[in-house]
Amino acid sequence: MPLTPLDPKEQAKRDAARLRYERRNLRLIRVAEEKYQRQEEHKEQATSPDAVAQALARAKAKREQAKKP
Repeated sequence: MPLTPLDPKEQAKRDAARLRYERRNLRLIRVAEEKYQRQEEHKEQATSPDAVAQALARAKAKREQAKKP
């Protein structure tokens, strides 16, 4: 089956669609990487000694508050 040349308007339309598709994929990859980075940072902050101490203090205060009539 021989290839037939496309109308320039049709080729421009296809090129624009391909460009949108490629840019969308790049954006989705970038967003996924940023999300992963934020999760890693949050994980590091959540396990810091200060964060653990604060969580223990909140739990202790909550238990003491529950004991009061």
